[in-house]
Amino acid sequence: MLEIIGAGASGKSTKDWSRTWNESQEAKGIQTEINRIHDERAAATKDPAEKTQLGEYAMPFTSQVWYMTHRSFQGFWREPSYVWAKIMLATLSSLFIGFTFFKPDSSLQGFQDVIFSAFMLTSIFSTLVQQ
Repeated sequence: MLEIIGAGASGKSTKDWSRTWNESQEAKGIQTEINRIHDERAAATKDPAEKTQLGEYAMPFTSQVWYMTHRSFQGFWREPSYVWAKIMLATLSSLFIGFTFFKPDSSLQGFQDVIFSAFMLTSIFSTLVQQ
């Protein structure tokens, strides 16, 4: 397809495909359909009784949260090894960081150790969130 429209590395096109599409019957049919949908929607919202039923989304926000949470938990239930791997990574990295910087003294080095351990902890958990 890219070779036909002249978009490849060595592509040469003899037609202006944008103009060809805009002048085609299919493009006109699609524009007619878009206008029909737009007019239908505009006419439906003029009635105040129906306007309360029509919203930007098909479901209220609380229903969306419920169904999306349910869907996510179904995915977690189907892959327990993934969830256990995340839990083990979080637990072991927390224990490792915690015991590495256990009981810092009240000096400048102890303060730097505490700050560095907090940085390491946040960097580990940010990767867990992205997984």
